[in-house]
Amino acid sequence: IDLLSKVRLEEIKNYLSSSSHPVMLTLRSLSQGGLFKGSTLEKESLIENLLSLSPPFLDLEYDMDSAFLEKVFSSYPNTKIILSYHNFERVPDDIEAIFSSMQKYDAFTYKIAVKTSSCLEALKMALFAKSHPKASVICMGEQGSFLRVLGPIIGNLVHYTYADLEKQVAPGQIPLEELLHTYHFDRLNSKTAIYGLIGDPVDKSVGA
Repeated sequence: IDLLSKVRLEEIKNYLSSSSHPVMLTLRSLSQGGLFKGSTLEKESLIENLLSLSPPFLDLEYDMDSAFLEKVFSSYPNTKIILSYHNFERVPDDIEAIFSSMQKYDAFTYKIAVKTSSCLEALKMALFAKSHPKASVICMGEQGSFLRVLGPIIGNLVHYTYADLEKQVAPGQIPLEELLHTYHFDRLNSKTAIYGLIGDPVDKSVGA
């Protein structure tokens, strides 16, 4: 929603009712990588207006005011909430504590999006996801890009991609067409076998 030049609730309502697929709304602030520049009160008011439309899903930032989050979770049961944490610089040392804090709220899933600096760090985040069933782990950056393919295998409940090949939304994000036709993303699940290729530079291998 923060990408819209003007928010018109009636248009959003019509879009929600006419869509053949469940819609997830997001209002992302500047500090979380979005474009919303309004005050905290303006943001909270807009979120409540959006929730009044009963969207199937809404992505909320976990660092919002706790009283506001409690109000959202208690007052809008018809919308499934994705509670999200972003770190655009690194994987924090206290990731377990952050996840534990997020679980104070009964969210549909807890999105953990972090910048990984190596494939080993991304693999550690994959293990984190496997051991925390309601977590949806996203590794930002090229080093963690492969984990976006493994989302269904590690148990992510939400996945992020983009349809327009000219408009990548986040570093390391893989376009929908590639996910479906190269990696057969829609056929992956927790029982899918994973094989790894070790090499340097591994990106020069056709099998990579």
